[in-house]
Amino acid sequence: MSQNLEIEFKNSLTKTEYEKIIDHFNPLPESMIKQVNIYFDTKDLILKKQKTALRARIKKQTIELTLKQKQKVGILETTDIITENDLSDIIQHHKLNKGEVFNKLQELEINDALYELASLTTYRYEIPYLGNLIAIDKSFYYNHWDYEIELETNEYNNGKKIFQELLASFKIPRIKTKNKIVRAYNYKKNL
Repeated sequence: MSQNLEIEFKNSLTKTEYEKIIDHFNPLPESMIKQVNIYFDTKDLILKKQKTALRARIKKQTIELTLKQKQKVGILETTDIITENDLSDIIQHHKLNKGEVFNKLQELEINDALYELASLTTYRYEIPYLGNLIAIDKSFYYNHWDYEIELETNEYNNGKKIFQELLASFKIPRIKTKNKIVRAYNYKKNL
């Protein structure tokens, strides 16, 4: 189990803007990280109403189950490494019954069955940048491509300044960008 405070800035990109940034940073093709995100909530969307999200992230070697709780600044993430069987139990039986994420859900009095809300596949490049980390994402969900850049930082004000300067250097307008879970869920809902 791990817990950390995530402070990130994100901006949607057009395909052209995405390609411009990729061309500039020129990451090695083999450094691309493929990750499948599956988002869960109760039938009544209790997590969403509490500004909380539950995500399983499947990477090459691991499956992470993360509970994201909005804070005044950033998002508190509680993460457990789970097995394929654990994930299968959540998907098939709609229940989580162990781990720190389970304990946090109990603290929030969320005992309802969990259902898949949305899923997506992200192809990500991570690039160190001025003491922070840039994530350049291309995501696919429900026959739709989506592009985004994120800056993960430890310090809000400095991170915000660096992110704004980064966008300005590429002449990319600052766009209020919803989280991936919201974008994928809304897209699925409107199919």
